[in-house]
Amino acid sequence: MINKFFLVSVLFFSLSISSYQFSDKEIRNMLIEVTSEYAGKLPIRIDSETLHTGIKAGYERNLINTYRLTSITANTPELSIFKDLVINSNINNYCTSPGLAFYRKENIALHQYYHDLSNKFLFLVKVNKYDC
Repeated sequence: MINKFFLVSVLFFSLSISSYQFSDKEIRNMLIEVTSEYAGKLPIRIDSETLHTGIKAGYERNLINTYRLTSITANTPELSIFKDLVINSNINNYCTSPGLAFYRKENIALHQYYHDLSNKFLFLVKVNKYDC
């Protein structure tokens, strides 16, 4: 999970000044610039189950990612277990990764939408600094 945000994190980290707080407009412009470049590299296989299919800047200091799962559907008994693992992993990554410190400092949330192979919505994971 760390790799997918590395490009965004490096740019933000290099731009941040320890005491400077970016405005909503500045954050949105940075997110738009970085996501438009990163989106051209998609889709990217994250693991055997997960394909990263989209990324865009949200309107409220958030980064929106979409994922497609290759074998899990709404009817899969393991969906609940998978969802819990993804939530815990995303919270841990967001809260502890040094590369995401800028996100925490600037209160940029990560919204991750998960769909099945037929593009049916399965669940959403939202993580922000208040989860840490």
